[in-house]
Amino acid sequence: SVEAPRLCRDCRELDLPRAFAEADEFFDANWDLVLGLRQRNSPSFTGLQVATLGTRIVPDEKAACQLCRFLWDVRAGDAADDGYHLRSFPSFWALPFIKLSSGAIRSNHRRAPSSVLAVVPAHLSDQGEIRARLLGHGSVIFRAPASVTNPRFVTARPIAPIADLGLVSDWIAFCAKNHGPGCLETKGGRGKRSKTVAGFRLLDCATRLVVEASVRQRFVALSYVWGAPGGTADAAALLRWPKVVEDAIAVTEALGLRYLWVDRYCIDQDNAKEKHQQISNMHIIYQQAQLTIVAAAGSDSNYGLPGVSRLRETLPSVSVSGLDLLAVPQDAYKSIRESTWWERGWTYQEGVLSRRRVVFTEHQIYFECGAMVGYECFQLPPSAFHSPSLLNQERFIRGGLLSGFSGVESRGASSFRQTTSAHKDVRDVAASHIRNYSHRKLSYNTDVFNAIQGILTSLQIHTVLGIILPSSPAGLFPGSSTPPAETRRDLCAGLVSWWHESPHAIRIPEFPSWSWVGWRGNV
Repeated sequence: SVEAPRLCRDCRELDLPRAFAEADEFFDANWDLVLGLRQRNSPSFTGLQVATLGTRIVPDEKAACQLCRFLWDVRAGDAADDGYHLRSFPSFWALPFIKLSSGAIRSNHRRAPSSVLAVVPAHLSDQGEIRARLLGHGSVIFRAPASVTNPRFVTARPIAPIADLGLVSDWIAFCAKNHGPGCLETKGGRGKRSKTVAGFRLLDCATRLVVEASVRQRFVALSYVWGAPGGTADAAALLRWPKVVEDAIAVTEALGLRYLWVDRYCIDQDNAKEKHQQISNMHIIYQQAQLTIVAAAGSDSNYGLPGVSRLRETLPSVSVSGLDLLAVPQDAYKSIRESTWWERGWTYQEGVLSRRRVVFTEHQIYFECGAMVGYECFQLPPSAFHSPSLLNQERFIRGGLLSGFSGVESRGASSFRQTTSAHKDVRDVAASHIRNYSHRKLSYNTDVFNAIQGILTSLQIHTVLGIILPSSPAGLFPGSSTPPAETRRDLCAGLVSWWHESPHAIRIPEFPSWSWVGWRGNV
């Protein structure tokens, strides 16, 4: 028999089944309130009060209450002097990618929000701050699917030590079936005359050999952090793939694919001409890949992918009053932004240019394509949160994190290709990417232009060492059809179109001072 949980007197008096039932009923009947659509003079919704916990859940060496320990582990934020409240919220408050608006949930799902609980500091009364804390700290308490008699709309998926790669297959299949050109074949893809990339190679996962191939081959790309430059490796280490590559091979095969592209091994690092050719064609490589595996955990290639060779830590859970309660991880956006991968320069364009991204964070898998996002920790119908029409989608879904387009949080999810084709001036898109990229870190100063060249090439804009021009710089040379005066004017405009956010920018001597690539610092 299952041992009953050890509970303190206060926790034994908590009627959690009743709290969930009452909250489910309330949220069904009060959509306008929880979405903030009541009249302006109505107070914002900050949760239904379930219990005043005070400071009794603060850890005590003598205390052995399992529910107190669970509530403390999942609290929203640091210790609060005024104690805590246990409050209930509609489940879509726990979905990081949902905007609280009239379009947040489609009409056919509107009467289907299962409730969740959260432990929040007693003094919190601002709706935005409460939701930010719930998402940022992984502070939402769900009933496990088995504890919900009529699972509705969204429930939590327990995070196991091993990642659910079958879920990734489902996301990819749904994307391939339902989405448009932003997620499917790009220009020059299969069925069309594809561009070629000289010296293109792939890692054959079946033979573990690097073989010559075409970019039209079905393959997976890997985006990861190499690690600290320099150093030497012993002979045995040189014969082994790093953990992240071994794990990426396992993921590739589990998804039914055979070939993997890894820059360090598929580009001849000793052939300068070939290396330059492939760097110039990064946009083709990442756009042609069926998906990109992003290793957003650890600080080097030997960390591996959490949930593949590296077991993931289990999240807090407890069984009480016939309910199995579990916590969900912090927002994947936060995990990605705090990763070493997010800080590195080369990984910026790898995230932007990819059609589909499968991101391995420390706690879960996150999926992003051009028309939807997916979280391993949530069970919900993909059809509720995707739209081939991005204009419709941006009303209720937060923008994709990895598109790289500035303002994406407010504009809605947008694939790189769809955004650029719809934007009035592609130069604005390029400038936005440069701003987002400029704070990234690089091991070598000489890479500052190479690491964004794929984006600028894909946008088909005119540049001179990163300076964006409205027309070709050919007018500066004899025999051009472009008037020299017009070209000089455009060049002058480009030279004064950027500036540093900080006065402490560091000079990069390998590049001219008149271009942003000649400096390290946000522009």
